[in-house]
This record gives sequence, C-alpha cells and structure tokens, in this order.
Amino acid sequence: MRLCCVFALLLVCCSTSYAEDAVQPEPARIPVAKLKARVVDSEGNPIMGAKVVPWGVGSISGHGFWRIDEHGPVPIAESGKNGRLSLAYPLFHLRNVKSLAATISVGVSHPEFCRTDAHLSVESKEESLIALERGTKLSIGATRTGEESLLKDSWLLCFNDPSPESQWQSASGRIETVPLPDRDRWLYAVHFPESGPPLFSEPYEWNADDTESLHADLEVSPGSTLTGQLSANVPRPVHNGKVLFRCIALGLQEKPSLVWSSHGIIQSDGTFVVDQIPPGCEVQLLALCDGYVSAGPDATTQSRLKERYGELPTSAGLCIATMQPAEGLSEKIELGMVATAGLTVRVVDEDQRPLPGANIYLSPNQYWPGIGSQMLGDIPDSASRLRSKASGSLETMRIWFVPTNADGIARFEEVPSGDSTLEVVFPDGQSNSFEFQTNKELTITAKPRKQ
Repeated sequence: MRLCCVFALLLVCCSTSYAEDAVQPEPARIPVAKLKARVVDSEGNPIMGAKVVPWGVGSISGHGFWRIDEHGPVPIAESGKNGRLSLAYPLFHLRNVKSLAATISVGVSHPEFCRTDAHLSVESKEESLIALERGTKLSIGATRTGEESLLKDSWLLCFNDPSPESQWQSASGRIETVPLPDRDRWLYAVHFPESGPPLFSEPYEWNADDTESLHADLEVSPGSTLTGQLSANVPRPVHNGKVLFRCIALGLQEKPSLVWSSHGIIQSDGTFVVDQIPPGCEVQLLALCDGYVSAGPDATTQSRLKERYGELPTSAGLCIATMQPAEGLSEKIELGMVATAGLTVRVVDEDQRPLPGANIYLSPNQYWPGIGSQMLGDIPDSASRLRSKASGSLETMRIWFVPTNADGIARFEEVPSGDSTLEVVFPDGQSNSFEFQTNKELTITAKPRKQ
C-alpha cells in the first residue's frame, strides 16, 4: 500500500517519564541544489574575488546555524569577473525533517570592502544581488592596564557582527581588520589569557575622519561577573544544567547591540557564575536542566524589557529570556524555573497498525528580546567564533528529532509546557505539521501531502 494514500493516526500524550530510547536511523546525505548571486559595489559595479560563506539555513521549521553534521562541509564560493557566482546549498533544513530550505544566510567578504551578511532566497528564479560598501581599516593594539607591551591572542568585537572571521591578528601583535562600515563605530578589544575568563576593553568609538585607516591602543581588564541560582522548586542535585547568556550594549547606538554570547555550567547545588560580561553590558539569561526550563521574566523585568526592546511575544510555548541590568550585576539573582513534560507520539496507519520509521520533529523556541528567536538550547559561542574565525554554536542544543520505533512510538523528554509545533515526516518524505499543547492528551489524524 502506497503511503501517500494512507491516513495515519497520531496519539499524543504527555507524561513526566521517559522510557527506552528510539533506534536512530542511518544518516542520509541531504540532496543539494545551487543558487545564483551577483556581488556589486554601491554603484552597481561588479566585484571580483568576493568570498561567500554560508552560515545559516532557514525554512518553515525556523532558522538555524549551518551544522556540518546535518548540512555537510561548508561550501565556499567566489565571485568572478562579472561579480557572479554559484553556491551549493542543502535542499532541506535537516536531513530527517524534509522542510524545504527557503533562505541561505551567508557572510560576504572582500579585502577592499566591508564584510556583510545576506539572506538569499532559494525560491526566487532571479539571481540574488549582494551589495558591498567601502569602509575604514583599523589597526588596534590591546594592552593590560598599566602595561605597554601588546598582548597576543587578542581580537575585536564589532557590534552586531555575527561572524567576524574577517578580523585577525598580525604577527606584530596588532589587530588588523578589513574595512569596517562607518555607521557602526563602536567596538571592544578582547584578550584571551592562558587561563581564566577573557579580558575586555571599555567600549571604543572610532572616528574615520574620511581616512582609510586608523590606529589605536586599548587597555583590557577582567569583565563583570554575575552569580545566581535556580529557584527552589528545582530538586537538588541539579543534573545537566546550563545557563545561556547574551550581553547587550545599550545607549551606544540607536538600537541595543549584541556584544557577546556563551553559556555557563549550573552546579549540582543550582548555583552558576557568568564571568564573561564586557563593561557596560546588561545580560539576558535562559536556563535549562533535566526536568526544568526558565520560567521567563517576572512582571517588573517584563516592563524593563518592553521599555528597552519593545513588545514581547506572548506564545505560551516560547521561552523568553530574563534580564539583569548592568547596574545590578553585583547582586546575586535567582532564575525562576518551570517543570517540563514528557511527550509520547504513537503513529499508526488506518488499520491501527504501528508505523515505524516516521520521523517526529519538535521546534520549541527561545526568544532573546531585541535579537530574535532560535531553537531552544542553542547559543552562539563568541569566544569559539573569534578564535576559530568561523560561525557556529555550542553543542548545547537539545535533540528535538525522534523516529518512531518498531511499535510506532517516538518519545521526547524536557518538552516546554504550552503551545508548540510538531511535524511528522513519513518514510516517503511527505510531511504534516500541527500545533499542540503539552498539558493535554491529543488524538490527531494526519495525512501526508500528495506529491
């Protein structure tokens, strides 16, 4: 019987336990296609030799970083004499969830132009146009307070730059950059000592003055430290706890600026330390551990967030980061936590027979005010990106894909309560998606879309 003609019945129920692990399928290579683009300057002239590196994939399932384990090695394309290039991209967002890719996020760099990000549509038949602008090259030295010698292993944090692989340190110990746009004139210097957390400079505003290059030396020192604990409703000892954080600079530019992001380990007693906070930054935080996830900001913090970043989303299943202002970093904070649920999905055909090999995919999201949302548990690591000169995420993201086993059952744990989206991908590649609530038992009939 062809699967596209079969109705499948999904029995979805919530629990607080997680039993046997499902058998993982053999990895399958995602098919690739190619998109066309053209790189030009501000006057529309073609640019030869621009390097285009993909760093993200977007689809109806959301947007995430390029993952080598899912999408394969990162392809690199270079524009030709006419500015044109062809770039390979994966047809699907994830190999086990065949949501068609809609956009490919790329970083575009050239020695004589400012690096830029572009989100290229793969649905348009027209070639994508990428425009680059000229800017100012910086030569920055980093020194410890009271010392004159330049520090090696130092880098620059340019505000809102998601992938600063175009910035490096020369043999002289100075940080030499490609051209930077004149509209974003704030940056930090950061130094990584042999041990301990990184050292940061004060935020530095550079002035181009119509010059093509600028020299400056910045003093670096330890950043601020924030300590905290999980709320008392989380049983001790805490297992597999992580606190995700993003550092935001306020008042330096028109909009709040993302400066630094990483994660810290939550100890078994529920305490944690965040010791990578650049000067003048406030901190947004989310916490996860076995059985619990952040409850979100309280009423007072919500008011502060709305004042700074505008209205917050209201989806019940969305985990919203809380915030600690820069002036309150010396205070020990407590993060409210709420229990997660288990989720069991049973897939059967119209004759009530178990249907193994159906892939079940959840997409719970976390929301960072002023920045956007991403898959729950994922966080870019600024230190790793700077030192490796590449985009990427820490391996903090939980796995939200489970295939049905021989009994037609897929089980999840640590599912946030509230509304969420579940997608079913049948063995023939067709899929159905729907919303559900984790605190209710649901019986849903799904039919694969016809080809």
